[in-house]
Amino acid sequence: MRSLFAQTAEKLLQSQIDPALRESVEDGDWPKALWNEIEASGLTMALVREDAGGTNASFAEAFPIAVAAGKFAAPVPLVENMVANYFMDQAGLDIPSGITSVSQHVLSLAGGSVSGTLTDVPWGARSDHIVCLARHGNALHLALLAGSDATSSIHRKNIAGEPRDTLVYENAAPISLAALSVGLDESALLRGGALMRAAQIAGALETVTNMTAQYATEREQFGRPIAKFQAIQQLIAQLAEQSVLSYTSADRAFNDTSFAPDQLAIAVAKSTAGESASAGASFAHSIHGAIGFTHEHSLHHYTRRLWAWRAEFGTSSYWADQLGAQACARGADAIWPAIASNRWA
Repeated sequence: MRSLFAQTAEKLLQSQIDPALRESVEDGDWPKALWNEIEASGLTMALVREDAGGTNASFAEAFPIAVAAGKFAAPVPLVENMVANYFMDQAGLDIPSGITSVSQHVLSLAGGSVSGTLTDVPWGARSDHIVCLARHGNALHLALLAGSDATSSIHRKNIAGEPRDTLVYENAAPISLAALSVGLDESALLRGGALMRAAQIAGALETVTNMTAQYATEREQFGRPIAKFQAIQQLIAQLAEQSVLSYTSADRAFNDTSFAPDQLAIAVAKSTAGESASAGASFAHSIHGAIGFTHEHSLHHYTRRLWAWRAEFGTSSYWADQLGAQACARGADAIWPAIASNRWA
């Protein structure tokens, strides 16, 4: 199933997305045709049980979908919709049609209504529904909200021009509500988003590496391609290393997926992805030189996303702190066995 998802996602996104589409989305347009194709393909329902209308894929099987979303810099909330649908399905909630985004923030729940502010919601103002957590006392619930029920919204964008909206809810009645699964805490949706961003970064770095290697073989200086110069070869090698590193750590996290607060694989993947995004973008722009910073060149569609995604759903520093805290909590005797066995869960 993994190879089928890879073929389906890459074929669909490659055929539908080009620089002009990304720029039109940055200008405020919604890529309706692209989104309709994505919904028709069933990609947003990949992680949902078959009896709920999905394909019951594991995270390991669905990994190529998230990678493809980064590889083609897809200007839609594909991965957000996937993770929102997964958590709704796990909680036993009916999954609505339309655009659904996810927020890592927690609202307050009282008298059957929720209140509070959700910041930096991907495509929040465009979404028909928002999935978030709501707290009543010590109890956490998964809440499905109507996007239109927000009493106010602030439209913002990240550095890549992707919508990251602030939504304010005041005594809004959720469409549906369910207790959060046992073993999960208020970081569950944060972890889900971080997992997806790690895969997207891996996909974007793959494209950046290929673009940069091709440019270096075509760009000539002093009578030969710059790829012939040892300094450039070293930079390309370092860029490729970061691409492989981010992919490997993300792939591992998708194979060991758990959203429990003491799970380490997601922390490793997101902290690694953030570091790789920073280093990889730097190497790519060093090789491209001034042309890589021009609006006409496609490189910025990927590097701006790398810079944005590395900070979303937890920065590298945040996840490194989480990783260190968990390692310390487990004790010195547990650190080496975890590393040597490559088991982080």
